[in-house]
Amino acid sequence: MRELCMLVVSILVPALALAQPAPARDGTTASASPRLIAGIPLRYVRQVVDSLAPHIPAEFIGAGESNWEDAWTQWRRGHEMRARERLDRGDEDSLANWWMYGTSFTRLPPARAHDLAQDDRYTLDQVLAGRLDDLLHALASARHDERLVFAREALQRRGIDPATRDGREAARRLLLAARARVREEFAYTDATLASAKASGDPTTQLDAISTIFKERGLSSDTSFLVDAAIDAALEVVRAANLAGVAGIHRVAIIGPGLDFINKADGHDFYPQQTIQPFAVSDSLLRHGLSSARTLEVTTIDISPRVNQHLRSARARASNSEPYVLHLPLPRTEPWTPLVRTFWQRLGDQIATSTKAVRVPDTDNADVRAIRIRPDIVRRVDAVQADIVTSRLVVSNDDSLDLIVATNVLVYYTPFEQALAAANIAAMLRPDGIFLTNNDVPLIAAMKPSVGRFRVKYSERQNDEVFVYQRR
Repeated sequence: MRELCMLVVSILVPALALAQPAPARDGTTASASPRLIAGIPLRYVRQVVDSLAPHIPAEFIGAGESNWEDAWTQWRRGHEMRARERLDRGDEDSLANWWMYGTSFTRLPPARAHDLAQDDRYTLDQVLAGRLDDLLHALASARHDERLVFAREALQRRGIDPATRDGREAARRLLLAARARVREEFAYTDATLASAKASGDPTTQLDAISTIFKERGLSSDTSFLVDAAIDAALEVVRAANLAGVAGIHRVAIIGPGLDFINKADGHDFYPQQTIQPFAVSDSLLRHGLSSARTLEVTTIDISPRVNQHLRSARARASNSEPYVLHLPLPRTEPWTPLVRTFWQRLGDQIATSTKAVRVPDTDNADVRAIRIRPDIVRRVDAVQADIVTSRLVVSNDDSLDLIVATNVLVYYTPFEQALAAANIAAMLRPDGIFLTNNDVPLIAAMKPSVGRFRVKYSERQNDEVFVYQRR
């Protein structure tokens, strides 16, 4: 079902709805027809079903001409219901991670067993209990920072008012249950990956890695590390002339992410931010694949919160306000030269350095801060859509040159991934490029992966980037 790459390069050193207007090529905001969002045509769904049979959802088994549309409608409604539920679970995951690792509401150290093993002042249980009390106290206070606002709203959607004693106890129970669920999910993930590795079959291992989070909550939290891998892949795209003479000017970022709390390191001492739309823009300009005058970036995300953040940033940029990014790099990790070099130069094409906020005593990280130019921010157009079931409507004149989807497709089943791939292919121009850190089921419109990049971030962290092209 999945075809492996033709070329392997290792890098070890280093339904219609309206979208917002896209930036015009002359640097102004386009006032012409905004982009449209359309549901995936049924003929593409049938192609996916036929290509994956017999491993297809139950709704399509035995479906004939008379009830084919009903089968799709039934599956799509179930998918949309699961997506809403997974977004809610993703919010719970973010709150649980904030409780365990955040520094903005407590003076206690992050609840990491390997760190606390070097600190004889506390046990892990003491830190977890103390941090939970501190978080509940902050939620009940009059403090009004953006993370507390999000947390209160997430709890209130569940009928929990943290300003009351009963509400705080309900919030305590919810967070304890969320942490227990997350621990069970990680145990399942570890067991699944271990079983795939023990099989000795590379295809089995790749399939397991590519769908390992298919039942997880859909959290928006992200990291700049994968952008270092995309930067390395774009340099190879340039060297191999995969973008052609015209270069890359129309770009889509699927699932750009929004940092509420960094999962690995718990950074929450700077405002919420999205990184990838700006990191990819910076890399395209650095590698000479685009120009600031012609670059257009569309983000596609299922989360209203992510889209609202980007639209607000664009509105502020219309008043000449820059977008500030904080880039923390933990000192405790032995980063490869690839990561260190990327961290040091990120923003050199689109931003200027600025003073970072103070790093808390409990956070061991070096931090850079950059101010992204308003003209770059205005070129980012946020669209709310589910890439599994919908796509941008494009013509030959405005089809996309590049689509990036990292840490996104791993949250879906092979069937959902194949639908997403069909939508991605439909938005790309011929020979347009799709970069992802997920192997995806091939569809007729997409060539087998023309590159597979193995990227090492540190001794314990690595990634792979797959390069696909539209036929």
